[in-house]
Amino acid sequence: MDIDTNRYSVPWRYIGTDARVHVTDSEIVIYDCATGGVLATHSVKSGRRQVSVIPGHLKGIISDRLETPPPHSERIDNKLQPGALERPLSVYEEAVSMT
Repeated sequence: MDIDTNRYSVPWRYIGTDARVHVTDSEIVIYDCATGGVLATHSVKSGRRQVSVIPGHLKGIISDRLETPPPHSERIDNKLQPGALERPLSVYEEAVSMT
């Protein structure tokens, strides 16, 4: 939800739906137009082009695993074959000299 150049999150399932916003000096309350229920309450951001995201609004589209990185042994970069990305510098020197 864009309000006065700042962005405020709503639960992802409500993105693109109609909402009503109540703004005070200190908080922003976003309501679902269909039900009248509160979708989100945020503190007003001072300044411009700031973002306020409630982490729970992303549940279901961003894996919980992303919040806690996997141990190094599970990372993708460990699954590469040894030497797969290793090349002597001469390969790059040759490529540059060809241009």
